[in-house]
Amino acid sequence: GVHLRVWFSDGSHGFQQFSPDQRLAATPYAVQAVEATGFSGLLEGDVTGPQGATAISAITVTSKLLTGYVSGAGPLSASDSILAAINKLNGNDALKAPLASPAFTGTVSGITAGMVNLGNVDNTADADKPVSTAQQAALNLKAPLASPSFTGTVSGITAGMVDLGNVDNTSDAEKPVSTAQQAALNLKAPLASPTFTGTVSGITAGMVGLGNVDNTSDADKPVSTAQQAAMETALALKADVATMETALAGKQVAGDYATLVDGTVPANQLPSYVDDVVEFAEVGNFPEAGEVGKIYVATTTGKIYRWSGSVYIGIDPSPGSSDAVAEGSGNLYFTAERASAAAPVQSVAGKSGVVTLSKVDVGLGNVDNTADADKPISSVQQAALNLKASLASPTFTGTVNGITKSMVGL
Repeated sequence: GVHLRVWFSDGSHGFQQFSPDQRLAATPYAVQAVEATGFSGLLEGDVTGPQGATAISAITVTSKLLTGYVSGAGPLSASDSILAAINKLNGNDALKAPLASPAFTGTVSGITAGMVNLGNVDNTADADKPVSTAQQAALNLKAPLASPSFTGTVSGITAGMVDLGNVDNTSDAEKPVSTAQQAALNLKAPLASPTFTGTVSGITAGMVGLGNVDNTSDADKPVSTAQQAAMETALALKADVATMETALAGKQVAGDYATLVDGTVPANQLPSYVDDVVEFAEVGNFPEAGEVGKIYVATTTGKIYRWSGSVYIGIDPSPGSSDAVAEGSGNLYFTAERASAAAPVQSVAGKSGVVTLSKVDVGLGNVDNTADADKPISSVQQAALNLKASLASPTFTGTVNGITKSMVGL
């Protein structure tokens, strides 16, 4: 069928299509459309109102379909229809970056630091940024890592932070003897009156000020040079017996002095205190006051005494043999069994007799004979030291823990 599509313009709102299209009945004659110059009554539908006061409602415009819409692009012009303008606007909008999280390509230009509130920011890489005035002022209040010099009292750092949690805060002069030190000292002999057990070796005569002394018993000692000289001097001064008697004969009447018989003084010429022995039955029979130099014998008991000047003092006779002396409770006879029990050390490191020990015998074959102050750093100690940072200009790696920003004034 044939339909008629009509557009209407009221002179101010542009052309609007009347809808729906009107179906025309088939006729044998032509239809001619002419422009109407006016109308009477009220219009209804998309355009409403009387002549000269027509209006198009908002819903009429907003509910219309964009028939023939194709997204385009380009600048808008006054000659563009609404549909064409919408086509361009949509295409132009697609070429713009969104305000939220835009993603640009190519080179973005025309934007300055001031536009993003960074007008005071210099275009320098982080590695090239200088130290700011505020940063330098803060750094001036900090101690350098290399050779720092602190003032006042440094706090916030504990012994545990430097791996000294078990160390007591005592001066060297006040440090106590540790358990290990005491155990080592217990194995040492004191300097004053030491008592050794077993066989003591490694000490020479020179160490005890006897470097010139020979290891000989008294019975085997030779006559020294000084002794020989003294003996020769004494022999040179020894007078001949006959010469002495001749000299004495002229000095004193014979019989008033002791004579020499074969080089000795006869017993009958000695004073009584040398050879005067008196006997009594018992001590009670001794004179009330004795005489010095006499020997007093109590025949009942067989004991002998001497006069001290105030009392009689017993003189113990020689037993003749140790077998005749009874064993006491404190002083005991020597036996091999008692000697072995009193000195339980029979051998040292598998050695007996006069033992000379080496460091291998006491399980210290790898120990060097160096003083503590001269000992080198061992491999294990060096390995441990290699894991520590030096006090001067330390260089740390990884993350350093245990130090908070407050400890460094931050």
